Amino acid sequence: MAVLRGIDVVIALKVAAHPDVRGPFDRLREFADSLRRHQSNPEGDRLPRTYDSLARSLTISSQTAHQGIRTLASARLFDLQTGTVVRQNLAEFLIHGVKYCFPPIRGGITRGIPTSYAGSPLASRFPQGDAPPPVWPRSNGMVKGMSFEPLHKVVPIAALADPALSELLVLVDAVRDGQARVAAIAIEELKQRLAQS
Repeated sequence: MAVLRGIDVVIALKVAAHPDVRGPFDRLREFADSLRRHQSNPEGDRLPRTYDSLARSLTISSQTAHQGIRTLASARLFDLQTGTVVRQNLAEFLIHGVKYCFPPIRGGITRGIPTSYAGSPLASRFPQGDAPPPVWPRSNGMVKGMSFEPLHKVVPIAALADPALSELLVLVDAVRDGQARVAAIAIEELKQRLAQS
């Protein structure tokens, strides 16, 4: 049995963030061609997804994407037949397990991208005091804050490229962060977003 890695959780969140893209993953058609067809016929089928397109969108290898999907399937967080995350199981894991499997590792002051209570969609709900906010380290980050290690090193790049994924990652970090009030709001938001299909 494979051990769940941080990148596997990122992959699950990427798939969950885009329910309009369907599986299974082993289709031969290229994502770009599918996207063009979908744009010319938006009422048509959902977009097919390939391991290559998933890998490119997260700046990981196709092998890592494939292994991640298989690991998620063995953990009952992904359905290989439908090519979708098992939303109820994923929500349960994110709410009850992620903070134990992937506890936050904090560092010193650095530049980066705000996360947890300081990132969207939670920043508007929590006033920013004098304490430096948690940030995913990134040398060209716009915010100076306390380093908060992401689930995987690709998170800052993937989050900048995909706002829907970014918001899910921020919510997961709020659960990992361990502050009760912040985590409670993040959990409700995660439940709501993962209940949508």
